[in-house]
Amino acid sequence: MKKKRWIIFAVFMVMLLGTAARVYATAKQITAKDLKNLNDSSTMAKVSEILVKDMEKSKDVNAKEIRSITATYGEIDGKDNDNVVIVGNYGSNCALVGVYQKANGVYVFLDDIGVFFDVEGVNTVNLKNLGRDAVFIKEYAQQIGGAFERTTFLRGYLWAEDGFKLIYSMAEQVNADWNKYSDNGEDGVESQWNRVIQTSKTKLENGNYPAIKAQRNQFYLKSSDTEAKNIPADSTFHEVAKKEVSESYYWSDKWEKFIICEKVDKTTGEKVAVIEDWGNLPYSIVQDYEIYSSKVRIVRKDGTTDIVQGETLSEVRDRKNTIEGV
Repeated sequence: MKKKRWIIFAVFMVMLLGTAARVYATAKQITAKDLKNLNDSSTMAKVSEILVKDMEKSKDVNAKEIRSITATYGEIDGKDNDNVVIVGNYGSNCALVGVYQKANGVYVFLDDIGVFFDVEGVNTVNLKNLGRDAVFIKEYAQQIGGAFERTTFLRGYLWAEDGFKLIYSMAEQVNADWNKYSDNGEDGVESQWNRVIQTSKTKLENGNYPAIKAQRNQFYLKSSDTEAKNIPADSTFHEVAKKEVSESYYWSDKWEKFIICEKVDKTTGEKVAVIEDWGNLPYSIVQDYEIYSSKVRIVRKDGTTDIVQGETLSEVRDRKNTIEGV
């Protein structure tokens, strides 16, 4: 009789622990209610913990330092699933972006898009030719290298079975300041502060052959303050040069991204995709940087990118269907 009671007790404990495990598992999953209540501190903490764990960033990011979290919906995986892009901003130039799909009433991790400096906005846009949504992210970055640069990038991503692929990436808004003579090591040399500004308006022309059209205004300015060691007042800058740029990026099924055009590498004879023309970058209107304006960024068949001189590429010539002289 005692042995029978122990068996019943053991079975009861197994059931109890199993139920507790299921409750715990449910508590660690993202629900539709959670996504509607992201301003609640406890909900934000819960989703942040899941996001950091799913993206395997626990060693780099403290989930408790979450500052804000957003959710943007779309049909991203191409399977008519309810998907959501979750962005967690952690300050110190760190934002995590992960994508989840709805399954059995909860949202489970699909894949991560990546780690960004600061995400200003997310938009899911249906590419009609593909029948699914691309994810476009506006990323704001402050970088100090040769210049104090504040840039907003527009980056596009598309889901494939082996992860998210970058399909578009260009600087939209640029504001950069640098002192031409700050690194020469000479005392008493006058400062020469320069500034480059770019503003952009970008739109997607959707349909069977999608295209991204960008209109950019670029300005080069110099400061009259020759003594400033730090960035001078805006009122001291005057315009030296300006340029308007129109750019078009066309969707390519072959390259699975938006490209400017296709060219042929004269050295290898292989076709490459041109994805960035340095002659249209804002620094191209600065006299000292003109030597870079003949370069382009390309993608090769193996997916690697490279920066080459434009003159090393030639136009694509389609083979003729006729034999010469016949």
